[in-house]
Amino acid sequence: MIDGRGQPVEFVHNCIEVPSGLLWPAPGVEAAGFAALAHSLFEACRAQPDLLVIEHGLGTPHYIREKVAPLIPTCIVSQSQEDNPSTYAWVNEAPAIGTSAHLLIEELAERGFLHEPFDRIRRALAETYGTNEPGT
Repeated sequence: MIDGRGQPVEFVHNCIEVPSGLLWPAPGVEAAGFAALAHSLFEACRAQPDLLVIEHGLGTPHYIREKVAPLIPTCIVSQSQEDNPSTYAWVNEAPAIGTSAHLLIEELAERGFLHEPFDRIRRALAETYGTNEPGT
């Protein structure tokens, strides 16, 4: 979790054992694993976030809306390309103007912190698990 200035507030991580075998086709395992992991992270957080930002590529808005079923404002962010800043699309209803989630997304976008925290997360996980390659 980060604040509007991009400063870390809390770091929670988890891993799961995914089911395997003939009874678990790959798409079913991925969907069940993603939803279980997302829910376990929310349960582990000490505070409820105002906003959930998901990196592009983890699923379509429909998939996230149906499988993760976030109760807080949630958006998918795409990484910036050359001179274009990061963009985001709402998974569920956009937060009302003036709410903490609306103010937070505006501040993160203005400061260029929509996608940058994902790189920090990869580095933190690589350090935590002792891997040489972030994101592995």
